[in-house]
Amino acid sequence: MSVLKIADFTNAPFGLLVARSPHYCLNRGAEQEQRGIVVERTFFQDAKGQAICWPRIHWEGSVSDALCHPINAVAFRPEQVLPEIEMAE
Repeated sequence: MSVLKIADFTNAPFGLLVARSPHYCLNRGAEQEQRGIVVERTFFQDAKGQAICWPRIHWEGSVSDALCHPINAVAFRPEQVLPEIEMAE
């Protein structure tokens, strides 16, 4: 079982401005400058049974929002840094 450090979106406000994470950009070859807003939250359990919040994000240039793994998004503004938690896979 592996453990990931991810942003905790549990208390992130709707409308929070986010960007693609460095992890996403490194693995997908994408530009981090793509931004989006959090429009909803969904909760799933990780391998240890801990509740993990997955944000639904409306990315700029997209027609609709999409469920996003929490490792693939970070708060865009430095003053809105989200706390980190561990997620078991």
